[in-house]
Amino acid sequence: MLGKPPRRGTVVEAVLDRLRANGLTVTVHLPHDHGKVSTSELIDADLVVQRGLRASMLSELLAVELAGVRCCNPIAATMAAADRLEAMQQLAESGVAVPPTHAVTDWEEACQAAGSRPLSPMSSGRSEGVVAGECFVGEHGSVDDVGESTLE
Repeated sequence: MLGKPPRRGTVVEAVLDRLRANGLTVTVHLPHDHGKVSTSELIDADLVVQRGLRASMLSELLAVELAGVRCCNPIAATMAAADRLEAMQQLAESGVAVPPTHAVTDWEEACQAAGSRPLSPMSSGRSEGVVAGECFVGEHGSVDDVGESTLE
């Protein structure tokens, strides 16, 4: 496994435990701790399961996949899905219903686009940082105050 560590009580932890109980070797690599993927350690793996890797790390892992190592979730597809705005646009163009989505560059733009609707950062895959609240926009379009509560 490559990426973020499995949390206690999750399906991922249970699968890893079951694999180990059946005599298989399972190694968890945490590249975020040292900033890069050690591709030489992965080249002999039977399967690489990647979770929560940054784009730069996925790029490194793509070479391992192209060298013939099987990866759970194809790396190129993971990289394509990581750009949430692009993925949403492609889904919409393919006729899949998606929620209204606006890409903005700063908080003021986000408030103006959202009004009192929830905000979700495009960089998060688990809706971390979703903000429910109201933006109060002043006369000249600047944010005077933000009433917010972060959802966890």
